[in-house]
Amino acid sequence: MKIKRLAYITSMATGGLAGFNYKELVELQRLGVNIDLFITKALPGPYMAPNGVPMITIKIWHIFWHFLVALLTRPITMLKLSAEARRNKCFKDLLIATFWAARMRSTQREWIHCHWGDHKLYIGYFAHRLTGIPLSVTLHGYDLYANPNWKMCEIALRACARIITISEYNKRLLVKKFGELGERVQVIRLFTELIEKPTFFKDVIKVLIVGGFQDRKGYDVLLKALAKLRRPDLHLWIVGYKGPVDVRGLVRELGLQDSVTILGHISDEVLKLVYTFSDIFVMPSRIDKQGIGEGLPVALMEAMSYEKPIVATQHTGIPELVPDILVAENDIEGLAEGLARLADDPELRRQMGTRNRAIVAQQYSRENVASLLSTLET
Repeated sequence: MKIKRLAYITSMATGGLAGFNYKELVELQRLGVNIDLFITKALPGPYMAPNGVPMITIKIWHIFWHFLVALLTRPITMLKLSAEARRNKCFKDLLIATFWAARMRSTQREWIHCHWGDHKLYIGYFAHRLTGIPLSVTLHGYDLYANPNWKMCEIALRACARIITISEYNKRLLVKKFGELGERVQVIRLFTELIEKPTFFKDVIKVLIVGGFQDRKGYDVLLKALAKLRRPDLHLWIVGYKGPVDVRGLVRELGLQDSVTILGHISDEVLKLVYTFSDIFVMPSRIDKQGIGEGLPVALMEAMSYEKPIVATQHTGIPELVPDILVAENDIEGLAEGLARLADDPELRRQMGTRNRAIVAQQYSRENVASLLSTLET
């Protein structure tokens, strides 16, 4: 049977999809499979549903409505399943399955695959019972050691047409816990992509910007400058938290996916690494559409403390900190020229970085906090 329409059940409970889930879904898409992604708990994270994959979550009122409809139209089946669910303490899973089963039928899913053998599998089991669609599961480790409902797990496993696990050890553990499950149990290992160029960043000049996705940060100006340059030796790292500016959308719109890495909101420890391994820091600040400007961006001081050369704008208090390279606000051409100048001159980058660290050491040290305290006390 060639599967073209797949129902894939998993979770985003720890923030987005697990990386291996995301890669598996993308690869399934590449192989021509149309996927509906059913998510038991949806928290945002780095890996969300791949482009073109609809994400179906749990909607309380829809659940009860579909359960009522199923109870009225298929009373005997629903009463039997309800008794089984209550007996095995997983009635909530049946409620969710009733809602999702309706979606699976309407979109003509040909297979249900559950990733993890816990509640995802229990829901898949009930959806299978309601639709007759074949069921399978991928088991990792947690679900074989600390399953929340061993009895329901066994019932669901015995209903699976395929039971996938990721190691021979896990296969032996399955047999030990549940007895012989026959040829349905198969070891299919996870995969990781082979990086074509392991030295991807070795000969690339890393440009860094740190700041929230706000209009006053000038992300659109920076990305347009990068698009204007179209230099394969320049790569932009973006560290920032969510805001009104759709930075990811701008990257796609300008065709810069291969030239930009959006790191998002990262910890201080990771930020230190990013500062350390970047080559140029950029901050195209401006007065935004609401007339709001920057004070004096702390990220500029931080970058200078790491001996980074700066490309910034003649904006509010920035010239008090950064001697050069400063361009006018919203000057795409000037920003591009500043980046190109530093990219082409490693000795200039070194000299500016050394000078910038000295500026911070002399004018922006911890002694300023002592001055604050002294002012308050007097």
